[in-house]
Amino acid sequence: MSFTTKDKSDDSSIITTNYADNPNLSPIEQKILQQYQLMNNNLIKVSNELELLTNTTDEFGKGKGSSIHLVENLRQLETKLVFVYTFFKGAVYSILNAQDYIAEQETNGLEETNEEEDGNEEDESGNVELSGVSADEN
Repeated sequence: MSFTTKDKSDDSSIITTNYADNPNLSPIEQKILQQYQLMNNNLIKVSNELELLTNTTDEFGKGKGSSIHLVENLRQLETKLVFVYTFFKGAVYSILNAQDYIAEQETNGLEETNEEEDGNEEDESGNVELSGVSADEN
């Protein structure tokens, strides 16, 4: 099966023909042909956009097309986002470690304070006993 392409001059007549004025066509045929005409125009627009995106040269005839530039820019952005994500995870880990360290220090400080309070007791006269030895005995 082979397909033949028509000249662009034939395509322009299809685009510009007004089917509503043709008396040989029924109203349904006119609407169908108008819809085909609209679809043809939309396909031409899409084709032009795709050609622009996939073109391997820029408008000056050298370099890369816009799709290639877009892919390269997205790749660079992806790399930068990976770095930002890694730094963010490191910062969160650092904050959590600092909070754990502070909580641990507070817990250890409270335990030491409780031990000191247990070892130092005041007697009725106001003298402080250190580890079972009264101040009077010194």
